[in-house]
Amino acid sequence: MADQGTLCDARTGDPTLRALIAARTGGGLTPDNVLITAGASAALFIVAISLLRTGDHVIVERPNYATNNIVTPRVLGCAVDCLDLDFDRGFALDLDAPAGMAGPETKLISLTTPHNPTGVALGADCLRQVIGLAERGGAYVLVDETYREMSLARAPPPVATLSERAISVGSLPKSFGIPGIRVGWIVSRSPSLIHRFLCAKEQSGIFGSVVDEAIAAHADAGADAWLEGNDRRLRDALARVAAWMDGEPLLEWVTPGGGCVCFTAYARGRGRRHRRLLSHRL
Repeated sequence: MADQGTLCDARTGDPTLRALIAARTGGGLTPDNVLITAGASAALFIVAISLLRTGDHVIVERPNYATNNIVTPRVLGCAVDCLDLDFDRGFALDLDAPAGMAGPETKLISLTTPHNPTGVALGADCLRQVIGLAERGGAYVLVDETYREMSLARAPPPVATLSERAISVGSLPKSFGIPGIRVGWIVSRSPSLIHRFLCAKEQSGIFGSVVDEAIAAHADAGADAWLEGNDRRLRDALARVAAWMDGEPLLEWVTPGGGCVCFTAYARGRGRRHRRLLSHRL
């Protein structure tokens, strides 16, 4: 890190880090397609304030990270419709639902994969169908890919590689186990979008912590070895949780396909007493 040589770096973020992220993203993207932010939360906020105006319509899956996916659009005066992920459908995205919700005012469709808190991952075909819907209506697709490096199966390509109307958001601390730094990013094929996001970033903080970004670049340079070990740890942890779930008659779940979280529910008929108590706030 001593080789970084300066404590005042580019407004778009550490050049080495942006190059590493572009290389891992693939699809012919370059560092110019990457904007570093102070965590994924800041990235989601920047996208929202850059693209949305009063009267716009947003479609977002639920449950989700509500602060920047629901609260921020509503503060901006947007109408928000939620795609509810159903336990009985394995939390799979119902592709007919966004098509039924979308209209001329729809400006953004916001998704997450692997999903937090269910751990369910979207496939490439699903993402392409959602992108097609957005392209036909002049909307954008925003995908929070914070847990992408923690996929337990083959991950689809980053959504930003698939269309100029698709935006990837990522984060390093969770996948790399470095929660003490705030480093995220936005990736887009569109130079005009990156410029718009940069303008919004500059109004909220000019540039991020060059120390955090230098640490992130150092960690990302050793990504292959770290992620290989992390994958083993995740699979071991998942096997332990699965074994516990097999012996727990009160609960059922949808086995996660990525990330480090899962979503459990009371087994059919087992949770009636508990729901009754909750309804009375006991």
